[in-house]
This record gives sequence, structure tokens and C-alpha cells, in this order.
Amino acid sequence: ATDRLVDVYLDIAFKTTQTHHHPNGQRVKTHGPLPDSARAVRGLGEAAICTALPPPRPDACYDSHDALGSFPRFNGFVNPHLPPDNPGGINAPILLKVSGTDGVAYRQLVKSGSDDLRQDAVMEQLFELVNQLLARSPEAARRRLRVGTYPVVPFSPAAGCVGFVSGAIELGDWLYKSAGGGAHGRYRPQDWGFATCRRAMVDARGGGGGGGALVQRLVDEYGRVCENFRPVLRHFFTEHFDTPSEWLERRLTYTRSAAASSVVGYVMGLGDRHASNILISTSTAEVTHIDLGVAFEQGRMLRIPETVPFRLTRDMVDGMG
Repeated sequence: ATDRLVDVYLDIAFKTTQTHHHPNGQRVKTHGPLPDSARAVRGLGEAAICTALPPPRPDACYDSHDALGSFPRFNGFVNPHLPPDNPGGINAPILLKVSGTDGVAYRQLVKSGSDDLRQDAVMEQLFELVNQLLARSPEAARRRLRVGTYPVVPFSPAAGCVGFVSGAIELGDWLYKSAGGGAHGRYRPQDWGFATCRRAMVDARGGGGGGGALVQRLVDEYGRVCENFRPVLRHFFTEHFDTPSEWLERRLTYTRSAAASSVVGYVMGLGDRHASNILISTSTAEVTHIDLGVAFEQGRMLRIPETVPFRLTRDMVDGMG
């Protein structure tokens, strides 16, 4: 049953996404209907939902009646006759809902193409190990320090499934990508927009000259950007948490979560930490890092090497109070 379900996921990954050529020359990926294998599959008995796996058992026995009753099994895809949603991204991941035998609809992202999820899975295993070590430390446990995690299941080097982080939003989406320029547009309407700031830095880099002159030009332009693009993350907590006690608790949770994930990410050489690769929970304010393909100092080999140890921008600090 599990092998059959994996084959269905591979069909979804490779047969659902369609590539079209835009008039501007770019390739655009869209989603068609799910393949026949996905529309036909129903309850598979003992097949587990791949993003809701059972906890490890000391007896390593998962086929007994007792074990089978401890975790939900796959009961089919929700609305398999409709084209799946596209949450965005270069590789256009496929957003699915899976019905479990416990009556819960589990949201999943199926990825294919250049997204090799094997490294993401290894990183999540390391994060889980770090969380176990933190739980053993009295001081860390008292502060409830942990790294946000999510399930990652690679099916092949070119396809896999990721558990959707419920109740979380992209930090970048809240800050500047949503309608009206995001929180920056709402709370700092007189400031520059994100695109203007980005263009200013690109123009400064391409202004001619190099060496010390280039560095000074970039520093000067960055100063101008800072003056015209002020932080707003403090408002996330007043938007989502109404009472003073909850506001304080969630701000502490965010601060500790950001600290733990930053230090662990630095130790593991995690790169590509732009605001779209960081999620923040709207219910707990916990931070979760996603898209972990640039790790173990791989960011230092990019065309413009990443040299910062972790993301600690003015907005990140602003949320800490």
C-alpha cells in the first residue's frame, strides 16, 4: 500500500505541473488536473499519511493493531478532480489536501524539478536532534527554546512532499509582499517601497569603479535606504495578540525562537535566509525556517558570497522590543 501511494505522489509531482512559455520569453509553470492515479486512489489500509508519521516506538513494531491505531492512515485526496492550488515559487509546488482516517484534512506541498528535498530532510533531522538536546537542558527547557520544524519526505532526488506549516505566514509576505506594500505600506506609507530600496542598492553596485570606492558607495546608499525604509515588525504582535499578557508572551516566544534558529542555522552553515524563507506563526509567533537547500556553507560559493552568519535585520530586531 505504501509503495502504491509513493507511485501516486510521483505521478502528481511529474504529471500535474505544466510549463508554458510567456510572451516575454520566461517559462511559466501552471497546474493541470491531478493524474488519474490520484483521482482513483482511496483508503489504502495501513498506508500512513507521509507528513503525519507516528512517533518512534521502542519495539520498532508498526504493523500491530495497537500501532496502527496510534496514527492516521491515508483515506484519499480532498477534491482530487479539481486542479490543485499553486502557492507560488520558482518550481510551482503543488498544494494538496489529504483526508486521514481521523477525519482531519492534512495540507501538503508536493515539489518536483530542481527542489531536491533530501538535504531538507537531513536538516530537519538535525533540527529535531537539536530540539532533543535543548529539552534535556534545564535552562533551555525553562525558556522553551526550540527550533521550528516540519515534516519532509523525499520520494526521489527530484520529487518529494513537505508538510504544510499550519497557521504560519511568510515573514516577507507580511512585511512587504502583500497588497499595499504589506506592513511597511500600512505603517510607513511615506517610506520607500521594497522594490525602490532594492533598485537603489543595485544601481549603487553598478555605478562604476571598484575596491574601496564601491564599498563606500554601497555603505552610503545603504544608509539612505535605512533612513527611508524603517522597521515595522513590532506591529505584527499588536495585530495578532490582543491582550498585554499574550503580547508579551508571544514576543518572548518570537525572540527565543529567532535566537535558537539563528544560532543553530549558523552552526549548520544555513544560507539563503531571505524573508520568504522564514515563516512566523500567527498563533504562537514561533519562527520556522523553510527551503533548506543552501546549507553547510554553500552560500559562500554563490556569485555574491553570503558572509553574514544569520538573518538579523532591523525588522527582525524590531520585533524583539
